[in-house]
Amino acid sequence: LYLTGCAVLYKDVNIVVVEGGPKSVKKFKRLMLHRIKWEDEKDSDDDDEEDEAAASKKTAPCVLVWEGTNQERNFSDWKFKLCPMQSIAREH
Repeated sequence: LYLTGCAVLYKDVNIVVVEGGPKSVKKFKRLMLHRIKWEDEKDSDDDDEEDEAAASKKTAPCVLVWEGTNQERNFSDWKFKLCPMQSIAREH
């Protein structure tokens, strides 16, 4: 897959921006939304009904915010940006 883009990492919130061909983006979207198990594995000893009810009420950890097309690429390669402060994350 030839993808370019960036990942902005800030505490518990991460944003991934990806550019590429339609086939590559489709495969990456499927990987992020369906194939990766984002929830942590819990111990099998703790099979309480309360835990299962709380887990089902949680929001999805990976959400597609926007999808669209662009004529030219904005990123030349793949970059990671670790932001210790919220203002730096918004700026990038």
